[in-house]
Amino acid sequence: MTTTATVQRVSERELEAGKRRRRRQEALLAILFVAPATIVTFVFGIWPVVFGFFVSLHQWRARTHTFLGLNQYVRALGNAAYVLAFFLSILFAYGGYRALKRALADAGEYNASFYAFLVPGFITAVGTIGLGLGFASQNNSLSLPGLVLFLIGLGIYWGASRRYDHVGRLDLNTWQLNLLWLLSVGLFVFTIAELLNDSAIPFAITREMAPDLYLPPLSQQMLGAGSAVLAIIGIYILNWWRKRLPDDYEYDRLRSALQAVIIILGIAVFFLVVYLISAMQFDQAAAAAVRDFDRNAVSEVGQAITGLERNDFRRAYGSLSGTELANILLSWPQVISVSLGFLLMFAAYRIWKQAANSESGRTMMTFIMLSILTAVGGWLLIAELPQAMAVGDTDYYQALLITTSYALGTVPVQLALGMFLAYIMFYEIGLGKSLYRVIYFMPYIAPTVATATVFGIIFSSRPYALANQILGLVGIPAQSWLFESKGIFQILAEMIAGPDVVLPAFLVGPSLALVSIIIYNIWVFSGYNAVIFLAGLGAIPHELYEAAKVDGAGRWAAFRKITFPLLSPTTFFLTVLSITGVFRAFSHIYVLRRPAARGTADTASVHIFVQFWQFNQWGYASAMAFVLFGIILILTLVQNELSKGRVFYG
Repeated sequence: MTTTATVQRVSERELEAGKRRRRRQEALLAILFVAPATIVTFVFGIWPVVFGFFVSLHQWRARTHTFLGLNQYVRALGNAAYVLAFFLSILFAYGGYRALKRALADAGEYNASFYAFLVPGFITAVGTIGLGLGFASQNNSLSLPGLVLFLIGLGIYWGASRRYDHVGRLDLNTWQLNLLWLLSVGLFVFTIAELLNDSAIPFAITREMAPDLYLPPLSQQMLGAGSAVLAIIGIYILNWWRKRLPDDYEYDRLRSALQAVIIILGIAVFFLVVYLISAMQFDQAAAAAVRDFDRNAVSEVGQAITGLERNDFRRAYGSLSGTELANILLSWPQVISVSLGFLLMFAAYRIWKQAANSESGRTMMTFIMLSILTAVGGWLLIAELPQAMAVGDTDYYQALLITTSYALGTVPVQLALGMFLAYIMFYEIGLGKSLYRVIYFMPYIAPTVATATVFGIIFSSRPYALANQILGLVGIPAQSWLFESKGIFQILAEMIAGPDVVLPAFLVGPSLALVSIIIYNIWVFSGYNAVIFLAGLGAIPHELYEAAKVDGAGRWAAFRKITFPLLSPTTFFLTVLSITGVFRAFSHIYVLRRPAARGTADTASVHIFVQFWQFNQWGYASAMAFVLFGIILILTLVQNELSKGRVFYG
């Protein structure tokens, strides 16, 4: 019996060892299969992004590059750049939190040790950051240690995974949470350091030139804000812990202690917020006092404080005027106000979402709270955000506004037209459906430069151009089209009321040149959308329409209740694709733009290219490109959030 049991245990161990060996072989084979794609993705995808971010932090030249920190971003966005950096760090932290939840779920499901994978995740994440910074800066003192740490982390991962039968994606999730949290903390500390460095000399100049004004130290204000944030996080954690304590009298003392600590932290948050508000009042008073200071006087005081010569001081800090000095003093109050406004608006959205998803009725207090949070948050944003943005590059903001107008004029029309064409082809056309599909798809596959050139001829300013001849058939005079910088509504108003009418700036609408480019984009992508919508229509079961017809539903009711809801995945996909596409659009816009209307038709991507190629502002162009990337990322995340519960996947 003993011999038989021993042989059985040996056989089970050998069988288990064979299973583990086969799993390792399968994992190694999978790694070998994906290795080429991983290398290509890193070389042509990840590394250019990391290198571009590194360039955006420098005054980049062909052979020399001076580190500027966030100055390029502040130049583009004004003081709103600091707000964007803080929110990006919050976004990284939230991504790490999501990865933590996935890792804990994997550890619980497969009975694996979460902490055994957390340590190699941290080592691998540090190595990944070192590799990225080393490759971007071409500094072997960073890339070589980063590579060593990365390989050490992978080795510990391999050893930890051999102890368990299956760990899911625990290794990947622990690496992600460490990487995202390290990026979050690093970006937050870097932004604080940049804000302190950019404000140190202006604060010292203000104290020297206005000794009667009280100006609280910026480091003290930041310490107060950081303490308030930590206290709020502590309140959330303690409250989460208190609610999950067992409902037993033995835990009543601990529950009461946690409640007392929460109250103390709440009082601390209140006094810290009062201090921040009073300190910001002093900052704003100082900014108002120095706004009219003479440029030469500011420069002399700055030279005396820093001990630099005149040219060295201007090279390091610029030629500071009183207005520029005031803008720097207002940077911290604007960061606090705008951040608080966004947080209040986000809190209002969360309360509204919980109220909408709740089955029980909500009291009037919920809507009163929503109104107060929305009103206060909106007031803070409206009051401070334009002032924070006013310090930035007006040309870049104009390019972003043109891009927004281009997206609003393009995406809804091309999606609606594509759905209409798909519906007609699917339900109304029986003969030659494939031919129509090819005809509608041809503009998308045709060379962009060639088709844009043809459109340039069609929308020429000559009277005999095709577009002007069509207008002539209905009695409308010839237009300049791509050469016209006037807004479309201003042109219509002049046609109706005469050439002397002048509309307000916010009513003139996009320029006729931009409208011409919008028409081109609609012509190209409507056919593509129609083909994709056709595939979506073909996936809808025909039995649903038959049942609706039996119930007496007409064509419009069937479309509204069956077709449109079941097309929501396709619509969502095309919406995301269209929005990201119009914000990145470049080729056809660059071909169609004309010198007379460049200021009203240059989108953000074209403006970035001009700064990079014509003015050799490589670092500045990289900073603007990353801002555009952030906008696209935020829009994508917002669409994903809004689509929850609205997209039906069957």
